[in-house]
Amino acid sequence: MLCQHDSPIDPKSGALSIGIVMRNTEAKVVGDDGEELPHRETGELVMRRPQICVGYWRKPEETAATLRDGWMHSGDVAFQDENG
Repeated sequence: MLCQHDSPIDPKSGALSIGIVMRNTEAKVVGDDGEELPHRETGELVMRRPQICVGYWRKPEETAATLRDGWMHSGDVAFQDENG
């Protein structure tokens, strides 16, 4: 039987929440300069965790663009609320 819960929706934008961060995972939202943004500011979702790939097979340029300073840059636009 599937468990059904209402997914959190931001009342201001109507955006559906991605949920809470999994165990052993760090996530943050950063601006164009790579600096972490305050809650509710929109930027890029980046993450790091032990299970993140170490690179793309034979694609050093893509690896360098995606994995920077230990963080995987998703390319996804996101913001973080006060609950993470």
